[in-house]
Amino acid sequence: MPTYSIGQAAHLPGLSPETAPRWADGGRLRMGRDGSGNRVIDGMGLARFAKERALAGVHGVPGHAPPTSVHHALTGIVTALTVDDVVARVEVQAGPTRWSRS
Repeated sequence: MPTYSIGQAAHLPGLSPETAPRWADGGRLRMGRDGSGNRVIDGMGLARFAKERALAGVHGVPGHAPPTSVHHALTGIVTALTVDDVVARVEVQAGPTRWSRS
């Protein structure tokens, strides 16, 4: 699984660029350093975080996600992938929205 820069990590789950490093420093997001010393977020941890955040809703209230407008774009992260002989199922977390398609 790839790693994401702080800016990319902030964009995927709908966080601000200021919030992502603060939450990483506080242990809510797993963060490391790449070969150049830049701060990066682990992709699997980011997928888990985005999914948990969406399930919690706004201010921890399930089912109450912030209003969003997506115009010809869907930015997200793959949180699950199941493949068998006939079909593949992909789950994507895009902000407060979870998409699951076969």
